[in-house]
Formats: sequence, C-alpha cells, structure tokens
Amino acid sequence: NKRHSTGILPKQDVRRRQGGFSLLEILVALFLMTLVFTFVTNVNFTERQAMDDITNNLERAIRYSVNETAIRNVIVRIHFNLGQGSGAQEYTVEYGPDGSFVMPAPRESSTAVLSQAEEEALEAESKKLNKQFNRVRELFDETPKFPSNVRLIAIGTKKNKEFYQGQEAALYFFPNGEKDEGIILFGNEAEVVGLGIPAFTFDINKIVKPLVDNPTDELPERQDKLAKEIFEQWLRH
Repeated sequence: NKRHSTGILPKQDVRRRQGGFSLLEILVALFLMTLVFTFVTNVNFTERQAMDDITNNLERAIRYSVNETAIRNVIVRIHFNLGQGSGAQEYTVEYGPDGSFVMPAPRESSTAVLSQAEEEALEAESKKLNKQFNRVRELFDETPKFPSNVRLIAIGTKKNKEFYQGQEAALYFFPNGEKDEGIILFGNEAEVVGLGIPAFTFDINKIVKPLVDNPTDELPERQDKLAKEIFEQWLRH
C-alpha cells in the first residue's frame, strides 16, 4: 500500500500503457486515411473526366464540322464564347451561307487598344455576321459548356499568328475542304491542352503539358503562360 501511495503504478498497468495503440485507435486511423485517399482520388478522377469529356466533345465537333460543310455545301464554324466579363464559357457548331459568302476582314489583335467608336463598329459587325449562322442541333442536345474546373484559355490562329482571349471567337470550315488553321487552348489546375486543327488534313494535333506550380503567380496567369508556350510551339510546326 505504501508503494502505491508514492505514485508507482502496478506492473499490470505499466505493461498496458507501454503496449502501443489499441485496436480501436488503429481502426480509426485507417478509416481516416481511407477517407482522405478516397477524397483525393475522386477529385483527381473528376478533373481528369472533365478534361477528357471536353477534349472528346471538341474533337467530335471538329470532325462533324468537316463533314457538315461538305454535306450542306455551306460554311460551318465552331463559335466560342470565352466568357470574358460575364457569361459561361461555351461553344456551338453553326452552319451559315454557301461558299460564295465573303468573309469579313480579320479583326485586329485582341491586345490592340480600340476607341469606343471602333469597338461599337466591331460589335455591330459581329452581330451582323452572327445572324448569318444557325446552330446545328443534331450534334449536341444542349450547348456544350466548359465546367467550372476547366477554363477555355484562348483561341489561336496560324494565319494571323493571333492568340485571342477576347469575348467571341470562331474557327471556320469551308465546302472546298479548307479550314481555319487554329488551335483551341484550355486547361485545369494540373495541365493545359491544345487541340490544333490543320488547314487541309483531317488530323487533330493534341498537345498536353503539365502545369508547373508557382506560388508567385495565380492559376490564370500560369495557365496563360503555358498556353502561350503551346501556341508558339504549334506555330513552328
């Protein structure tokens, strides 16, 4: 009894405390680890699935446009809303006038500073052109939209060497088999993808580059930089 009063534990208690974690504690730790692993896996799977869906739908839209312009004998375009300012990022496949339609002159670079009068004239011209085209409803039941975790970064063209990040952009397909030689650039937190469209062949050139983490730049800035690198690489080939 005296020995117990000095604070010395019985041998049975000492062995129990030095025996490590209990079975219940191990099970709880394993359960928590499983939850974390499942969450991370699901996030990565969701992002990968979103990128694959966007890529597959865009490739489908490109191939459909090539066939549609030949079948209808009209100009077909993929019209993009880049969602600058407000509105969702989305695109539609549209058919328009026949091959004799005179396309408007290419716009100035998206980086050019326009006066208010020039902006109003450009907007009026864009609305007039848009009225010439109608959405192809057989391809998608609803207008394809980019999900919140995938960003449409820019539309590039080889003819004008333009990296466009404005409000609206379009890539045109013509009945004679020619296409706008362009590239569609989009990305998420992990990578940036470029889908390049050749002027005459049926190939689609896919370029994928991982996004390098950089604590000094925000995500859109890192995406823009990598998208421009892909664009420059695409221009050289």
